[in-house]
This record gives sequence, C-alpha cells and structure tokens, in this order.
Amino acid sequence: MQEERQQLAEEAEEARKVRKEMCRYLLDSGLAASRLPAPMQEHVRAQLKAGLFEPAELTQAIDDARALVSQLVGAGTVVAHG
Repeated sequence: MQEERQQLAEEAEEARKVRKEMCRYLLDSGLAASRLPAPMQEHVRAQLKAGLFEPAELTQAIDDARALVSQLVGAGTVVAHG
C-alpha cells in the first residue's frame, strides 16, 4: 500500500512538471505571437509567474495587455492640423 502511494505521488509530481513545462511553452509562444511591446510582455509573464495556469488565463492577460497598450498609445496620438 505504501509503495503504491509513493508511486502515485511520483507520477503526480511528474505530471505537474510536464504541465508546468507546457505552460512555459504556451506562455513563450503566446507572447511571441502577441506583438505586444517587450515591457508589456514581461508584465504578462510576471502575472503568470506561478508557472501553472489555464490557457484562458493567458488569453485574458494578453487581451487585457493589448487593451491597455491601445489606450496608452491612443491617448498619446498627436493629430496634426493641416
């Protein structure tokens, strides 16, 4: 019984490591495709620094970052008068 529990614990830890690696890959590829400025990419990366997240959390973080960048850039746009 103890041996079986130990084996299950080891399998669970291995699955957690695999999931964490998959999240890291998803984060890297999602941010690369996001076309966000580097500082905003780092901000999103910091939000998800725990390493384990759902794909929807990454999508939401990127969408929020895009909205913020859009608001900041839009507010700073200068319109020249002809």
